[in-house]
Amino acid sequence: FRATNGSKAFLQAWRLAMLAKREAENTNDQFIFVAMVRDAGIEPVTSSPERMRTWRASLAAHGLHRPEAFGRISPSTRGVFLSKEGFASAAPCLPSERCAPQRFSLATLPLRVFTGGHTYFMQRLHNAPGHDLPRLSPL
Repeated sequence: FRATNGSKAFLQAWRLAMLAKREAENTNDQFIFVAMVRDAGIEPVTSSPERMRTWRASLAAHGLHRPEAFGRISPSTRGVFLSKEGFASAAPCLPSERCAPQRFSLATLPLRVFTGGHTYFMQRLHNAPGHDLPRLSPL
């Protein structure tokens, strides 16, 4: 977790979504998370040149832009997704303050590194191509 405005905006949107469902029966934080992500209009950064430019500018603003990594983007590259502009719940401040909504990004995690034992066994990852590769490989 990096305490960027996007990270804070994401957490605030999820917090507000959970507060709105506090009295609801038969729900949990994961269902609320999925609904919040859907409401945020999450789309792959590769879905349009504008989204890719926005994401690259955000990376550059935080000193994380590595142009050489963009040359290696392929269909097997893990997904990075960007929220829509103006998602009202995604304001990176406390309710007592006023600030503009911020876009936030989410990414898929590499299965080999983040899978639990049950998933590893049930998905038979020990038989999958590349199972013997180093667990920590770059994007």
